[in-house]
Amino acid sequence: MKTSNEYNLQDIYIVLDRHFFHNYNTSVDVKLPSLALYAILECLVSEISRYENSKVEPLESVITSKGLENNFKTKKGRKVVEYYKIQLHSPIGLETIKSISKIIGKHKIDRFYLLSHDVQEMEKIEQFCTEIKAKTDCEVIVDGILPTIKYYLRLINSLSDFIEKYSLLVQNDTELKKVHKEKWNELLKSL
Repeated sequence: MKTSNEYNLQDIYIVLDRHFFHNYNTSVDVKLPSLALYAILECLVSEISRYENSKVEPLESVITSKGLENNFKTKKGRKVVEYYKIQLHSPIGLETIKSISKIIGKHKIDRFYLLSHDVQEMEKIEQFCTEIKAKTDCEVIVDGILPTIKYYLRLINSLSDFIEKYSLLVQNDTELKKVHKEKWNELLKSL
């Protein structure tokens, strides 16, 4: 494994993009960007004061009518600091935003991230997010999964820690198929 300063952020972006969007012909490929973001947050909880004394809760895979989605949260004690809901293959629209109100109602959440590759009705979503913030004090952030991963990777002190954590998550995940793991090992050699 290389040291952190031997990794190039742009190369990592390219390799992750290739890993996420390779034609696997499976329904669990949505899990790959979720695992990447999870690995990033595992790095950040020990590096950024916002996450001081926080823990990244285990990733949950949920099968919905729109396909597989992944959820996880960072917590400080019993308080949910951030909640992440990742939908790789289904668009985010106003109905999606309305559905998260139930989750926000159950927990005191500082920030709720809703991430996908396809966001629709953004003007209506922004208005509804403003209403949620006014009612619950929870900031709802709707964004693309790849831009979010790119932003967060820039914050990590040790890119080698990220590569190690992501590699372990991919290799140890029981829902991923052999093809996902083999593809990551192949791409890892190009870094």
